[in-house]
Amino acid sequence: MEAISLFIESVSSWLTPYVPFSATALLVVLFLVVLGKYLNKQARLHTGFQFRKQLIFGAAVVLAVIALLIAIPINDGLRGQLFGLLGILVSAIIALSSTTIVGNIMAGIMLRSVNSFNMGDFIKIDSHFGRI
Repeated sequence: MEAISLFIESVSSWLTPYVPFSATALLVVLFLVVLGKYLNKQARLHTGFQFRKQLIFGAAVVLAVIALLIAIPINDGLRGQLFGLLGILVSAIIALSSTTIVGNIMAGIMLRSVNSFNMGDFIKIDSHFGRI
C-alpha cells in the first residue's frame, strides 16, 4: 500500500508542472475551434468578410502561440530565446512581404477611392479574365 502511495506522489510531482500548460493548450485549442466556426458562419452570411476572417483568425493564432509560450514549463532564459525567435520570424515575414503588401494596399485604396469597380464585375487584363 505504501508503494502505491509513493508511486502516486512521484507521478503527481512529475505531472504538476505540466497542468497549467495542458489547461492553457486545451483552452487555446477550444478557443480557436469555436472562433473558426463562428468566423466561417459570419463569412457565409456576409459578403466581403473573408479578409476580415483571415485577419482575425491570424491574430488569434499569434495570440495563442504567445499564450502557449508563456505557459510552457521551461526556464526564463529559454523562454526569452523563444520569444526572440518568434520576433525574428515575424520581422522576417513582414520584411519579405512588405513590398507586395504596400503595393497591394495602395492599389486597394486607389480602387476603393475611385469606385470604378463593383462586386461581381467582370474584368479582363491581357490574357487574364476574372470576376471581382
